[in-house]
Amino acid sequence: MTRVPSARRTGIRRQTTLMVIPVLAALLVTGTGCGDTADHLPKYGSLSDVRKAVDDVVHCDENPRRPPEKVMDPPGFVGESMMCVDAVEILWFDSPEALDRTNELFSSAAGEAGSVYFVRGKNWFVVDYSEVQVGAVVDRRVDMKHLADELGAEYTVADR
Repeated sequence: MTRVPSARRTGIRRQTTLMVIPVLAALLVTGTGCGDTADHLPKYGSLSDVRKAVDDVVHCDENPRRPPEKVMDPPGFVGESMMCVDAVEILWFDSPEALDRTNELFSSAAGEAGSVYFVRGKNWFVVDYSEVQVGAVVDRRVDMKHLADELGAEYTVADR
């Protein structure tokens, strides 16, 4: 004997399914709980593009004390960095994994001496390590929260 579900049970199942679909669609659209949360962040094609955007907001030093540098990882070249002002560095990456590893290294510097401040985009970040840099003489502060707001980027702080 074959059992046939009642029309009432089938209707309830169909209503539940129809109520769940909009919720899942909303999660997918907003990114909540699904997908890459960095998708909404700005991306730049080069270090000079990031520097120009940062400079437009905070007016970096014209002649930084340290020249631009290549960021190397065991497999090879992964990005570049340059100073904006003393203790505020701009970094650009061609690898999301390298960006994450470098971000973690700077974050781990936070401690008894102070905090480390970040403005992060999809393939770049700006870091202010003035509170933790040994022997740092801060020539001027950069409002990292304002910079993040202006660039549509993410602002975070690695605390003690």
